[in-house]
Amino acid sequence: MDSISEKISRWIPSKYDDQENRNSLLYLYNISLGVDFLPLFRQFNHRVRKIKYNFTSSSIASGAMCFFGSLLMSFCRIGYVKNIEELFTFAACYILTDHYIDDNNISNENKSRTIQQIDNFINQIKPGVEDNIKIESPIIRSVADNYIRMINKIPKSEYHLKKMFRVEVETMYLQNRSDLSREKYLEISEWKGGLFSNAIHSILQLNITSAEYDLGSAIQLMDDILDIEDDINLGINTIATYDYKTYGNLDKLLIYVINKVDNLHKIYTLFKPVLYLGLAWAVHNNKNMYTSEMVKIMDHYIYYQENTTKKNMILWLENLISDS
Repeated sequence: MDSISEKISRWIPSKYDDQENRNSLLYLYNISLGVDFLPLFRQFNHRVRKIKYNFTSSSIASGAMCFFGSLLMSFCRIGYVKNIEELFTFAACYILTDHYIDDNNISNENKSRTIQQIDNFINQIKPGVEDNIKIESPIIRSVADNYIRMINKIPKSEYHLKKMFRVEVETMYLQNRSDLSREKYLEISEWKGGLFSNAIHSILQLNITSAEYDLGSAIQLMDDILDIEDDINLGINTIATYDYKTYGNLDKLLIYVINKVDNLHKIYTLFKPVLYLGLAWAVHNNKNMYTSEMVKIMDHYIYYQENTTKKNMILWLENLISDS
């Protein structure tokens, strides 16, 4: 447990620590808080409004985080944002595949029909080939037009995008099962997140290494921890739901993810404080899902107010985007 505090405190100062290290880190973060991020929200809002579909608040928030995360990856790797239109198209594809497929308000029949349409589309469309495929779904039609432009501009991204979609579908079916082993659920999350990150880097036209896969895996595991209540209610089985049902707490998984973040390649250092703050928020929102010892340790890094919940954070982000 002591090693957990040591790893997190390198990036997030303990609120009970008055040492010089804490003051230096807080000074750095205060400078960051002075940066105007509204232009980024405007970039996302301007594009998402062009897609004629009634997205839920959680879908918009998740799509925005995907978009902003991909911009940060671009900044980490090359120092500026590259292929922003294509990165937004990827975020739109993410909303479709990850949230449309998981939406319990959509019948299995409609999901199957949509999945079949996507599968037909991505199998028939090739770089340099015009689109003449009939698509019934308006959201797929909107995304499809941008997808075609993307793979024509970046042909090498096609392989990774198709691979990511097939993994989304396969993991959807696997996560409907409640009889898999812990190792398998962990593998599913890391596989899904790793290929997701690889797809982003193919859009950035960068060489893909194990560092990207590790980053995506860590992000997906954090996402599973954050989404545990939703996944339990939706009947989705993840490594987080498995651990909670098996051990009665998420301590083991949290420790694993903290170590994974600590071991990320130095090129992705900027992600470390972001991910640790995300994990602290996860504990803040579901303290009953961790042992008292773990809550006591993580409390050092929880700067959120008591009324800061996942629901009102999603609404805050949606309002910030819509007002931009």
